Amino acid sequence: MRASTPLIILFQIGAAPVTPDAILARGLSPIPKGAQLSDGLMQLAEHSKKFFDIKCRYVGGRKLPALREEASAHLYRIAQEAVTNAVRHGRADSIDLSCDVVKQSITLTIADNGIGVPDLEALPDGMGLSIMRYRASSLGGKLTIARGADGGTVVTCSCPLSLHRA
Repeated sequence: MRASTPLIILFQIGAAPVTPDAILARGLSPIPKGAQLSDGLMQLAEHSKKFFDIKCRYVGGRKLPALREEASAHLYRIAQEAVTNAVRHGRADSIDLSCDVVKQSITLTIADNGIGVPDLEALPDGMGLSIMRYRASSLGGKLTIARGADGGTVVTCSCPLSLHRA
């Protein structure tokens, strides 16, 4: 590629081309400046619905406390990986995302209707899960993965709100 040729990066969900200048202007955060985590999660649900041709919705709180950019980005990326895993590995066709304040913790939950995790003790610790756990840990939080009450998988990340308010 010649130096004068503009590099175009296609957004994973396929919405629109994103130029390197746009990435630099937006920074490394997947959530636009001035937007809340809930806005980003709603957008993730909409993009996932179109890209994967599934039912995906954000059912959490609309007015979350303002969080530091790093915390919002980590929580968004955990949700993004959980959605991808639900579709690819769990064969889910319906996913609910939520994020709420529960007992002074910010709690992100991704629940799907897929085949569920196999034996929880034998859950493979692949790169995606390792990164999700790392992100939760870096927020002083905990990531849990469990079978849903009605089947499927529920991924939950809870971290102390007091550490991450903007």
